[in-house]
Formats: sequence, structure tokens, C-alpha cells
Amino acid sequence: MTKDQILTALPSLSHPELEAVQAMALSLLGGRVSNVSNEANTTRQTVFDALTAAISHPMPYSNMPAALAKHYDAAFPSLIYFFDKYFKGWDSNKITQTGFLRMIFSLMAHELKERGVAPSVGSLIYNLPRIYEIVDNAFPDYLRRNMGHMLLKVFSKKKVS
Repeated sequence: MTKDQILTALPSLSHPELEAVQAMALSLLGGRVSNVSNEANTTRQTVFDALTAAISHPMPYSNMPAALAKHYDAAFPSLIYFFDKYFKGWDSNKITQTGFLRMIFSLMAHELKERGVAPSVGSLIYNLPRIYEIVDNAFPDYLRRNMGHMLLKVFSKKKVS
């Protein structure tokens, strides 16, 4: 079977069959196959990808060192709770989600630089629990006044007339 035949057949596969193809591809590429559901894994990957993009240090989510992954996994639920509470709709579409996340992680990287810490994937992950403080410092009173939606407006699609 050729590569083109395989790619042509993909749309006709069922969801479980596509998951099997994904698992095989990750295995062949040296990635790990997670037991986490696809939706949660996708959100974790999207957040992680935005974090690495904010400091221009791309790293595949599957190649994250185990100790760093453990810390990321521990901080992740609180991070999502923070975004959901103060920035309703942050994940409403891919453009908003990606732009918003990169902005937030760029703020974090900038704050670390000001403290004399070199922004790295590790330093950003270890500082995720400080996200409220960092965002509040960058946008005073936005969180307390529940004005997170104002920051999201920057990333909403503009209507063309």
C-alpha cells in the first residue's frame, strides 16, 4: 500500500480505527501513547504547545521529561479552572484559544525575565501556580472586576462587511 492510498483511506475509518492509527504513528515516531482521553489530551497538548511557542522553544508534548510532565499534570487542572473562571470562552475556537494562551504565556515569560530567570519550558511550567499573580500584575483589577472578556476580544473574529 502506498502513502497516498493510506491517506485516502483515513477519512473512511471509524473513530476507534483512527485512534489505533494515531497510536501506531506515535509509537513509530517514538512518542508515548497516553491513557488520557483524546479530548483531555488534546487540551493538554494545545496548552503545552502554546506554552512552548510563547518562548520559541518547540518541544513535542510526548517528549516532555517525566518529572516535568508530572509537575505539568499537577498544575493543569488549576490552570484550566483559572481560565474557565476568569476568561469564559477562552477555548471557544482555535484562534481565540491559541492567541489567548500565547499571550498569557508570553506575559509569564516576560515576568520571569524581569525577575532574572531565563524563560524555559521548565521555568514556565514550574511557575504555572503563579498564573493569577502574573495576570493580575499585567492587568490590574481585571480579574477582580471579572473583565477577562475584554482581553479575549482581541482574539475574536472580526466581522467583515
